[in-house]
Amino acid sequence: SETIVSPELICYPNPVIDILNVRINKIGNNSPDKILIYSYQGILQMTIDVQENQESQKINIGNLDSGIYFIASFSNQTILETNKIIILR
Repeated sequence: SETIVSPELICYPNPVIDILNVRINKIGNNSPDKILIYSYQGILQMTIDVQENQESQKINIGNLDSGIYFIASFSNQTILETNKIIILR
């Protein structure tokens, strides 16, 4: 399995089965306040609120179908980072 590393998000495992671990790195003053998961077609699937100073999040993606998804971190309605995740079952 592969780990995706970006300035704001580290997502593992990837591919993922049921629980996606997300480590949130604060870079400067930009700290995500939301994590959004979109289908490959761009349809919003999940919204996760991030608390200030939160460093990690476990996301249960068990209700999503197998496939390619995008995970994005947001701060003040601005996209900070987008990564691809794969759900395999």
